[in-house]
Amino acid sequence: MLTIKGYTHSVPAMCMDYRHVQAIHWLLLTYKPASVLEIGCFHGYSTTAVLDASRQFPLDVHLCDIVITPELRQLIADYDAAPMIHQCPSVAAIPRASCQWAIVDGDHALPTVSREVELLADTATVIAHDTNVATALGWVGFDGAEHLKRHYQADGRYRCYEDCQVRPGEWTERGFFVATREDLDLVTLANVINCWAP
Repeated sequence: MLTIKGYTHSVPAMCMDYRHVQAIHWLLLTYKPASVLEIGCFHGYSTTAVLDASRQFPLDVHLCDIVITPELRQLIADYDAAPMIHQCPSVAAIPRASCQWAIVDGDHALPTVSREVELLADTATVIAHDTNVATALGWVGFDGAEHLKRHYQADGRYRCYEDCQVRPGEWTERGFFVATREDLDLVTLANVINCWAP
């Protein structure tokens, strides 16, 4: 089980839920992609899964955010990691990184995410957060994340899974989404997600 550095009790506001971070870690360790781009790192809560995985197998890590926070820099230093940092809009980083996998949790607005979806056309596996926020919670400005989900669900090349179950004390109803053209076991992924609790 992954220990998320610096966070021992509660998930910081706007961060991915603990069980979803664990799911990313499990996916990375199980399927070992050659490269991954994380869009929207914030304080590095979900980045912990990526950096920890990169210690365990060769993984080309790209991190993208408009602001690289002191917390993220400290996390990178704690892991003694050397990811490629893209301090720029995601639409500039995606072509530069050209990764096998992408984790999308940055700007959730429709104009940005629509462009991200276009640029990720050759990405084998896309993981996204907040793909159910507009529907479940009525939050404004998150329509891009749901657009991403609908796009991949309609694309016959991808198999998709979403966890948006309501769980007491968690925010998992916001949505954790995986779209893949690879041979990922999405049934086992669902079981893995349901095994973890904060």
